Amino acid sequence: MKDLIREYVKLNLGIDDNETFELLYENYLETVADCIGKIEKALNEKNAVELRYAAHALKGCSANIGAEDIRRASYDIEMAAKNENLELCTTPFEEVKGLQKRL
Repeated sequence: MKDLIREYVKLNLGIDDNETFELLYENYLETVADCIGKIEKALNEKNAVELRYAAHALKGCSANIGAEDIRRASYDIEMAAKNENLELCTTPFEEVKGLQKRL
């Protein structure tokens, strides 16, 4: 997945040097981990508002870097939280966690 993100960043953001990409990528990994922690906490607390905010943040940073699978799953979580249907968050959240391992 890292190579796909590297290509997206090069083509869409014009970032072609390895040092800048690695800094961007490491920052993304930290943000993903932080958002996943917030999503998990919000799910455990059944807090739809915080869940929506965390999923929205994850969706945005994933879209910015070209991580489309994570962006899509985060969108699903965000929309389910917006509709206060937290049961629908389980599958996309498991998908996000699985995708995180591939980063």
